[in-house]
Amino acid sequence: MKKLLSLITVMLLTACGSDSDSDSDKSVENISDLEGVYDLTTRHSDNEVDEFYMHIDKSGYISYYDYAGDSYDNEGNCYWIDIKDSQITKTNNGFRITERDDDYIDVSISLTSSSITLKTDRENVSYPRSSRQLNDFSPDCDDI
Repeated sequence: MKKLLSLITVMLLTACGSDSDSDSDKSVENISDLEGVYDLTTRHSDNEVDEFYMHIDKSGYISYYDYAGDSYDNEGNCYWIDIKDSQITKTNNGFRITERDDDYIDVSISLTSSSITLKTDRENVSYPRSSRQLNDFSPDCDDI
């Protein structure tokens, strides 16, 4: 299975993010404020689309859902699912995203009603909230 946080980290450090959203930023007081599904879908230079989602639960655990049947992967009609692959925790200076193997990246996070923005010292990137629900991410490719 793909090392998904590494992909997210690469996206954070290389993606072109927007500096502003159409609605105002909401201060993140608690990790539970981050709860939701976010659309990390990427369009590659060859116009292939990699359909990819991130769910943050109320405790800050991050799960990833990568659709195998998109034009980028072109495999089955299922999702590669990585449950609780990493976790967001609050630090004195913002937030830390930590992988299972204890690799981490420090970020600041802001929210609007329609997106989440993750900022590092090099880059910021915004991901829209998705209307998808967790039960939409089935079947799990590992179960077929």
